[in-house]
Amino acid sequence: MVKGFYSPALTTLRQRLRQAVPAAGLDLAERYPTISGHVTVVRFRQRLAHPTALARKLADAQAVDFGSFTMPSLDLVVHDWYNHQVPMMVTLPFAR
Repeated sequence: MVKGFYSPALTTLRQRLRQAVPAAGLDLAERYPTISGHVTVVRFRQRLAHPTALARKLADAQAVDFGSFTMPSLDLVVHDWYNHQVPMMVTLPFAR
C-alpha cells in the first residue's frame, strides 16, 4: 500500500456513493467505514525473507510524491477481503 490520503472531496464522494449504491438496488456492506484512499502497488505471493528491510525502505520513501492522475470513470466491484472472483457491478463515468 503506498499511503492513505484524506480529503474533503474523497469524503464527499464516499458519502454520495453510500447513498447512491443502495438507492440503485445494489448491496453495500462495509466491514468498517473507509475514510482514506490508497493504492496497492504490490502483493507478495510468498512470505518475505527480509520484512524488516522492506519496512525500512518504505519508511525512507514515506514522503515520496507519486503525483496525481485524473480518472475518467470508476468501476464498482463486489469483493471479499482477498479479492477472489471479483465481479464487475458497474462502471460510472465522471462528469467533465
